[in-house]
Amino acid sequence: MIVVSLGIALVLNIQQAPPFEFKDSEKKVIIKEFFEKEWQINAFFKISLLVKGKATVKVKREKGEIMFSKLLTQMGCTYCYEAGAFNIIPIPKIAK
Repeated sequence: MIVVSLGIALVLNIQQAPPFEFKDSEKKVIIKEFFEKEWQINAFFKISLLVKGKATVKVKREKGEIMFSKLLTQMGCTYCYEAGAFNIIPIPKIAK
């Protein structure tokens, strides 16, 4: 019963925390801040040279990978995990 209560308390704390947000900031800065301050896992990441420009993002606090995916989507990016590192790349545009 204590484990369930602790789990519920952690979920409530995450939901009540203010969203992770940046206004008109460099995409690379947003990604670095996320890895360093939000998703506190020891992970290597590489940001493609094709990831450029600024973005405004606002993502509610959730589990790390879900939050990360939503954040990248708002910036027009995605990732692939290769050789022990998250490789952040722009979402490929489909030719019409």
